[in-house]
Amino acid sequence: MALSPFAITWALDSNVMQCPGPQAAGAAQTFLDAALRSSLWGYDIAHSNQHPSNPSKGGGAVPHNWNILYGWNSRTSNLFRDWMMLMLRRGISSNDQGPLHIAELRQQAAGGLTVGQVPTEFGAAFLSMSPSRGFYPRITRTIGGFAHVVHGKPEQASAWCAAFNGVAAEAGASRVRQYLMENKTSVPRPLYRHLSCPYPFARTSKGTCPFGGGHIGQVTEGGKSGGLLRTALVSYDMAKLQW
Repeated sequence: MALSPFAITWALDSNVMQCPGPQAAGAAQTFLDAALRSSLWGYDIAHSNQHPSNPSKGGGAVPHNWNILYGWNSRTSNLFRDWMMLMLRRGISSNDQGPLHIAELRQQAAGGLTVGQVPTEFGAAFLSMSPSRGFYPRITRTIGGFAHVVHGKPEQASAWCAAFNGVAAEAGASRVRQYLMENKTSVPRPLYRHLSCPYPFARTSKGTCPFGGGHIGQVTEGGKSGGLLRTALVSYDMAKLQW
């Protein structure tokens, strides 16, 4: 990644799909063109967020490395160097998300690195609601528009795109929602923010779902909707180096 020849680089996993449909035409290119014009909206790096809290309500961010967007400058150069050295110390085959988190925190303290969050519309992914209890149930962060980039194998992502964007087309693309999967064969179903998270997926019978926040309507860069979400990394004592 440090050898990228581009001013702005968008690094995605191989298990990623751009959702089809009329709303997809030019969406990713428009997003990248705006990133280039604005020098990544003033951020050095951004990624998807796997922290269960809502950043706008005091939560934070933990890197979800399948989706990383960054500009090339001295701060990101130092970040990648520090990240690689942490990986060498821990073992290249270990999870790379904890070391990136630590490297970002250290570079923020040392050189003012700025970190943003890729909105769900360009970073839709399912996250485990109770990792200690198993892989499922899984849920997305909030989305308020059409999903353009989805993290999943093609045989999965096609059905996910249809579920995400079918609701958007029928109910209005601005309606804020999350998607829940009870098990690996279930069809994603929408959960709307005015409703409680269905028990037992929340911690209590009247609780809200985890992974709130993240939709593009929350972004207000220069008075306009779009771009990246402002967020804050969770602190050292919450950083994970092992899973």
